Amino acid sequence: MFKKKYSFNSTFLVLVVIFAFFTDSIFGQEITQQGRSKNKRLFYMPTGYCLEKGEISVEGYLEDLDPFSLMPLVGYGVTSNITVSGGFSIIPEAGKEQFYYGSAQIGFVHKEKFAFSAAILAIHVPYEELFEMLFDASTFGIFSGIVTYDTEYFGLTGGVGYGFAGGDPAEDPMFILGGELKLAKNQSILAEDIFFPGFDMHFLIVGMRVFGVFNKNSSLEVGFHASISEGEFSFSDYPHVGFHFYF
Repeated sequence: MFKKKYSFNSTFLVLVVIFAFFTDSIFGQEITQQGRSKNKRLFYMPTGYCLEKGEISVEGYLEDLDPFSLMPLVGYGVTSNITVSGGFSIIPEAGKEQFYYGSAQIGFVHKEKFAFSAAILAIHVPYEELFEMLFDASTFGIFSGIVTYDTEYFGLTGGVGYGFAGGDPAEDPMFILGGELKLAKNQSILAEDIFFPGFDMHFLIVGMRVFGVFNKNSSLEVGFHASISEGEFSFSDYPHVGFHFYF
């Protein structure tokens, strides 16, 4: 999946220049996204904000997982502080090498500009023989604490957690860092980094989310994956595509 390799330093410099250009253009004009609800999710990990009580989310992700997989996710706000969600891949054909996944999130602080929550995510992977041979498990997950600071112009999300395989927790923590740069009322640049210090490995995704594509409570996103190991970027050949609906 990841093939092309580039120098970390040169790529990072290009990203900084792009970020500086957009930041200069953004803060030179009036921009507000206060008319829509807070982002509940980066690309994969949740932000500190839970769904509102009774709110339903329907999301889907198209990923290059050999073969391409469509992975829908349905979430429900049990209360304003508790969100549960789950789903399973529907492409390839149901019942054949499917992913199954579920999560629960508990919010402890929910303010206009600041939110803090705890979350657990579990995934059952279809490649049982390979993963059981390598890790003696085919079910993986993450326990994490997530903090989000959100303003009119940008949002920052950070977290720390522990992974587990089967019933065994990881020895080293993992870290989550994400950001949202609000370009206009209906557009944002998103970035997400999941870092495993014990393996000296970063999993990155950077892209754009556009709001109001299908209706006012929907969004469409496109991003590109990369990994960083030993100072080198490895990019995926195909983009991540996702959509979100809220009811």
